[in-house]
Amino acid sequence: MEMADFERDVKAGGRGSDVDGIAVNISTLASLSRLDKRHWVEFVKAYSLPIDIRPRDASRDILGKVLSHLEDSADAREKLKRRMVEPRGVEASPALMKAFGILLRDDDESTEKGD
Repeated sequence: MEMADFERDVKAGGRGSDVDGIAVNISTLASLSRLDKRHWVEFVKAYSLPIDIRPRDASRDILGKVLSHLEDSADAREKLKRRMVEPRGVEASPALMKAFGILLRDDDESTEKGD
């Protein structure tokens, strides 16, 4: 997937009803699954995520590992959110960070609602 296509998909993420929000998140995840492996490797390194990337791992494998890590670690989610606000020389793809911003923002909103 080309970054321009990914950025277009991320920019389409608007706010609306809960069903619309789920649709946006699913679309964002689908876009993330199409990113090149090298973008994921850069992201994992830039954010020092404790994820083992094997040579045979595909892009989707790495996405799954990243999502599992973020699901299991509230601290990792908070650290990621803080670093998105204050990037301090992080070299991860801006489009990738925007996608995680959309997904993590929705995590905040569901927490506020008590879900």
